[in-house]
Amino acid sequence: MNIFDRINTAIESAEGSIITLVTMLIPWLAPALPAWLTWYHLTGVLQIPAGISAAMALTVEFLGLSAVSTAFSYMRHNKLNRAQKNRVSLAFPIGAYLFYLLVVVTVNVVQEIPMSEKGQQISRVVSIALLTLISAPAFVIAIARDQQRKIEAEISGMKTEKFGKKPEASVKISDWRKLPEEDRQLIANMTTREIMQAYGVIDRTARNWRSAARNGHAGNDSAYS
Repeated sequence: MNIFDRINTAIESAEGSIITLVTMLIPWLAPALPAWLTWYHLTGVLQIPAGISAAMALTVEFLGLSAVSTAFSYMRHNKLNRAQKNRVSLAFPIGAYLFYLLVVVTVNVVQEIPMSEKGQQISRVVSIALLTLISAPAFVIAIARDQQRKIEAEISGMKTEKFGKKPEASVKISDWRKLPEEDRQLIANMTTREIMQAYGVIDRTARNWRSAARNGHAGNDSAYS
């Protein structure tokens, strides 16, 4: 193998690692651009001290990150918990993210639009008003996440109660169609081994039940027994 082949091999082996590294860094570097623009307009247009403007710009970006993270967490939660009483509303994180977009656009874009002196004054007032209210969506996200944790703790408690039954008191069911609706909801959040232990079924049946519960089958298909 000559030197060029060695270089080519080294580059190919490093390519995957480099792509992974870039993929991990980009999501954290991207918010720096709107954060800097927010800082620039807070200091230049609204005449807010540089240090405070930096803290405000970071707060705005963290709000957007929290809203997106909460939305995806809610989507996963609702996918695993199909019962209406256990679902959480996506309206809260979506509303918080829309507020984030409104703040960013108002502070960074509207300020650059040519307008009369009165229009500039109005845009400044609106920007300050939105920045003043930014704690509201932040509190909503915090409360919504706490509510999600309580729901998940309640579901976990139901599973613990199910597993806490004595073996002799448990009824072994091998037919998916005979499972109560409550059990089907629990199975959606259980592992294959947990299903096997709780219902005394074989591995294949446990996997079929788990798939059926997560896909929302009504339970009238004999393939899951």
